[in-house]
Amino acid sequence: MMCSPFPGLVPGDGPYTFTETPVPAGWTVANIVCTGGANIVIGATGGFDPGDTGLVIDLGSGENVTCTFTNVALCASPGGLDISTGTAGIGNVDPIWTVVSAPVGAPTPDAYGVPGDYGPWVTPSSSASNWIDPNNTGGPPPGTFPPADPGGNTPYVYETTFSVPAGYQSFTLTFEFAADNNVQFFLNNTLIPGTAVNSAWSTLHGPITVQQTNPAGSYTLRARVVNSTGPQGLLVEGAVTCEPANTPTPTPTPTPTPRPAVPVAWGDGDCDGEITTRDNQALLREVLDQAPLSQTPPCFALGDDITLAGVGGWGDWDCDGDITTRDNQALLREVLDQTPLTQDEPCPDIGASVDIVVAG
Repeated sequence: MMCSPFPGLVPGDGPYTFTETPVPAGWTVANIVCTGGANIVIGATGGFDPGDTGLVIDLGSGENVTCTFTNVALCASPGGLDISTGTAGIGNVDPIWTVVSAPVGAPTPDAYGVPGDYGPWVTPSSSASNWIDPNNTGGPPPGTFPPADPGGNTPYVYETTFSVPAGYQSFTLTFEFAADNNVQFFLNNTLIPGTAVNSAWSTLHGPITVQQTNPAGSYTLRARVVNSTGPQGLLVEGAVTCEPANTPTPTPTPTPTPRPAVPVAWGDGDCDGEITTRDNQALLREVLDQAPLSQTPPCFALGDDITLAGVGGWGDWDCDGDITTRDNQALLREVLDQTPLTQDEPCPDIGASVDIVVAG
């Protein structure tokens, strides 16, 4: 797009800021180019960078500055970006395709939607698309139509551009086409296989499919149409769709089933419901690293880490952080009804009822 005229700007009163606001939905600014001025800063750095939408001009005496903002359509998903011709209707300038070059001696006009009712031309399959031509005449009979190519071999070149933002893993270009007369399609100057067709006007050719991975960037789809005499036209029906990058599916973290609390007497190491010399024997085997005695389920192996702060495991009856012969002495004093040994606080008394859960 061209900036609107600003005839009242006074040199030396600037600098003046110009911004395309808002950028139309589904489009992005692909480039900004200015001519005619000595002090122009585009974007933040002075040269165009992706994401820039404006510029600053410090207007000098006698300068006549022209700035061109080039917008390209963004590849959209789902639904895709329509690349069909003639979507603005009959007699209107095509909003998607432009004519960027023409044979020597011929103008380089806009592309217009035309009826396409010239006898040999295939009828569009969609009511939303139409043939386009560079002269807005719609294919009159031969002899009344100005030569499509006065030079004989130089094409009219139709072009549309689109941009794929970062964050997509691929895009797919799919289209059908017809042309009068001979046609070739190129994507970023590379011939698309299956699109070099002579006398292409009487049927829809395709569908043509082009896929590209890691596609972030700008793309130009170009149709070269050659016709030395008679009507000149192009029909395209298609779209570009983008596939978002795969988002890794988070691995669910299993929620451990809470272990049930077991009510037991502090010191009853075999969980048989009594504190006896057997508990003392069981603990002594743990201290001496001998085979354990049997226990009454549910119970905990001596030394198991349990949910009791400061305790060195099931069997650390004095809560000093270790299972030693001192814990045996503490049990034996309980069995013999003697004065208990001291314990690190907080610690249950030997024989006190506690609810124990194995940690982890």
